[in-house]
Amino acid sequence: MKDAILVITSTVDRSVDSVLVELEKMGEHYFRLDTDAFPRDIQLDIHFSGDAISGYLISEDSTLELDRIKSCWY
Repeated sequence: MKDAILVITSTVDRSVDSVLVELEKMGEHYFRLDTDAFPRDIQLDIHFSGDAISGYLISEDSTLELDRIKSCWY
């Protein structure tokens, strides 16, 4: 995935759907993190190597490298 917006929400938040529609219209990539689906349906994979930290958010639909998060919608 290219640089993406991390959208932190929940499965019951229907208002965020209109935000996602607008992001798609703008050609923006996003990763939807429904907090109530974590860690059951969304996993966080973190790696530590010396002073470096890297990781991924993984869902059924996509994977987001943490270094690729360019902004966050909460």
